[in-house]
Amino acid sequence: MNSIGIIGGSIIGLSTAEAILEDYPEAKIVVYSDQFTPHTTADVSSGLVLPYLFGECDNVNTLKGWMDMTIKQLSNVAHIDEEASSAITVISGYKLWKKKPIETGEPFQSCFLGFREAAPLELSQFSADGRYAHGEFLTTFQCDCSKYLPYIMKKLIGKGVQFVEKKISSLDDIAHLGHSIVVNTTGFYAHLLTDDKEIRPYKGQILIAKAPWVKHFFIEVDGDSYIIPKSDYLVVGGTHDADTSSILNKSTSIKIWKEACEMLPGIRTGTVIGERLGIRPGRSSVRMELEHRRTKCGKDYTVLHHYGQWPCRVRSICALGKRKSSIIFA
Repeated sequence: MNSIGIIGGSIIGLSTAEAILEDYPEAKIVVYSDQFTPHTTADVSSGLVLPYLFGECDNVNTLKGWMDMTIKQLSNVAHIDEEASSAITVISGYKLWKKKPIETGEPFQSCFLGFREAAPLELSQFSADGRYAHGEFLTTFQCDCSKYLPYIMKKLIGKGVQFVEKKISSLDDIAHLGHSIVVNTTGFYAHLLTDDKEIRPYKGQILIAKAPWVKHFFIEVDGDSYIIPKSDYLVVGGTHDADTSSILNKSTSIKIWKEACEMLPGIRTGTVIGERLGIRPGRSSVRMELEHRRTKCGKDYTVLHHYGQWPCRVRSICALGKRKSSIIFA
């Protein structure tokens, strides 16, 4: 069995390892990353299973297939594994527009439970100034990656997967460590390992707040504001700036809270307890492709590039990973 080196210790990398082992239980896998949970971008994310800023070149039907697979996987895991169920919850909420879109109706509505358009009276309940012209209500899943990642790591370790904390400077490095297959799940940092000119950084800055009375998510589609409840706090956002800075901007935090309170006045009496940020990968489309490479020393190896998706897509990669793993091992 070929030895596999996976670069990237966040949700995509670990989910890919899990998917490969489902098809090839005897596979020898080592996961390399300079950071593992709780220090990954996924740990910062809201984990809401909902399309967000997907690439212009991404095929909607393909994305719908990923969404269906993600929801099915999370549902299965939550039902059969008590430890994982604490990280996976069902959540309902609103997508909101200040200006009514030309085309209404969520293109992914078939993926969700209870999808419907919100009535005007309903919209006025949480924003009395009439700021929203259109809204949609739906139910989806949420995955708390700060709980889900340790769960997957524990499972993978039990199946013999090794985790190595190591900064990788080139794909060839993994091949020289004895791996004939390299899986590149490095997100934005893929631009340091490949000649991919499409990958872009999107800095996401969020607030962590306490407002336990908020039970639904609220996302401003034609704006930047969103409020997403997790088990014991709110994720309040946010930004998607083309920036790689790891420095929190205080004026941005003030702006985020002000706009969130305008969107949902009921959180004004809540308390901001923290600030966080992460660098998301942005791309015109998700990159899922094979590449055959040779090191300067003449060693041949295969790379599966697998990045460009937002962390909130969670397990959608697993089914795709299965397809690609079949190609790799053929």
